[in-house]
Amino acid sequence: MKYEIIFFLISFSIAYSLIPVVKLIAKNLKLYDIPSDRKLHVQPIPALGGVAIFISFMISIVCSKMNLNIAGAVYLFAGTLILFATGLIDDVKTMSAKKRLIVQFICAGLCVAAGYSFQLDYGILGIGNFSAAFQIITSLFFIVLVINAFNLIDGVNGLAGGLGLVVSLVFAYLFSVAGNQTWSTVALILSGSLLGFLNFNFGKASIFLGDNGSTILGLFAAIFFLRYINLPAQQFTSTQSVVQGLSLLSIPILDLLRVSIGRIQKGLSPFYADQTHIHHVLLKRYDSHKTVCIVILIFQISLYLLGSSLENTFSPITIIGVIILTFGLFVKVINISQDLSEIKSMEQERRQLGILH
Repeated sequence: MKYEIIFFLISFSIAYSLIPVVKLIAKNLKLYDIPSDRKLHVQPIPALGGVAIFISFMISIVCSKMNLNIAGAVYLFAGTLILFATGLIDDVKTMSAKKRLIVQFICAGLCVAAGYSFQLDYGILGIGNFSAAFQIITSLFFIVLVINAFNLIDGVNGLAGGLGLVVSLVFAYLFSVAGNQTWSTVALILSGSLLGFLNFNFGKASIFLGDNGSTILGLFAAIFFLRYINLPAQQFTSTQSVVQGLSLLSIPILDLLRVSIGRIQKGLSPFYADQTHIHHVLLKRYDSHKTVCIVILIFQISLYLLGSSLENTFSPITIIGVIILTFGLFVKVINISQDLSEIKSMEQERRQLGILH
């Protein structure tokens, strides 16, 4: 574990040191995330935080020589580089959703070629068995789903980075327990990079993660999950690996699915930009990025602990159902609470105007 901690500290130090440099470059080149009606910030802020995370992560990986131990490293990091470059281009000069989606599938294809995919020869969650083609298609869509889940939940200071930190730290622990030092080190290195970045992004942010960062977080969250469930000691037939992994990624994935389904029901594109994500809902109730971020992070940790605590008692399908229900109830309660608060405020205003006696 000492070995992993050393490179955690190295990645943290590099990211922490690079952020001021990235901010200065963004200022000189005038590369800012400009405020708009659908954005929550009111001042132009650099959105290149992912650059510092990516550089510190890659330098630490090479220094630790983990790239020599990672299966399919060439394909995996080629996909990572392509996704990072696409996110960077999108942050500097906006790309269409269609083009970004195509690149994400190319990246996912490289990861699947590297061996990061579902192994469904014996079924999934106790249901049937599936062909190789189905496994590949499922893996591609899962990776793209998680990439977009982290990208779209990046709407509050510290949120995507905080969720990425929680995911990385937990997977680092799970890999360590499973005896896989390579991936435990990789996860800790990413954690260190994120922690260095969050010093400048949590609360009152001086830099944003950007698509160049949030998509990379989503990619590695998916890779960690796929690698973990396929470890020799944690095959996909194991309830524990599936439930732990999915419960750990539950909020970004469920929020994306909830919002997309809601938009489709309204006759809108699932890519339509609005303010219906979980962080938008909470911001109506708590007018503080820091509070919203902390609430969601605590809720995500709680869902993970809930899933883990039930794994030896109930079937995977039942546990996933409980997590979905808990998430839905959470959002519903927040919405009802906000509605009641608005009604109360309206009544107070009417009293002040003398309408109510």
